[in-house]
Amino acid sequence: MPFAKQLQKRLEHFGWDVAHPDIWTSLETSPPQVAILAPPLDTVPSFKGNAIYVLVETLASKLPIPCVVLAYDSSVQLPSFSALDARVLYYRNPIKPVFADRLPYRMKRYLFGSAVPGWITYAHAAAQACL
Repeated sequence: MPFAKQLQKRLEHFGWDVAHPDIWTSLETSPPQVAILAPPLDTVPSFKGNAIYVLVETLASKLPIPCVVLAYDSSVQLPSFSALDARVLYYRNPIKPVFADRLPYRMKRYLFGSAVPGWITYAHAAAQACL
């Protein structure tokens, strides 16, 4: 499994970790064609019943083509095993607030292209994981 070791090193370099070790065989047998990036507010699967995360979970589990879900680890105790575990990668690095978070909404959108500039590192790590 040299492919799995290379992929594991690459993902760890960018701060991603797997939910379950079965993901390596899943990625090797059917490489994902779709990547779903969940916002870093909660975790997938959602225990709070957040609509966005429930939608992401439903979409990932019912999509007919192979996919991978990129989510933020909010340090919530995850269940022992779920059907979605073989498709979820968790971002383990902390998302630090930046000085620009104190700027007005419109200025942040104009300068950074995002209303939450601290999330840019999360999105960049997700893009690198997908390459």
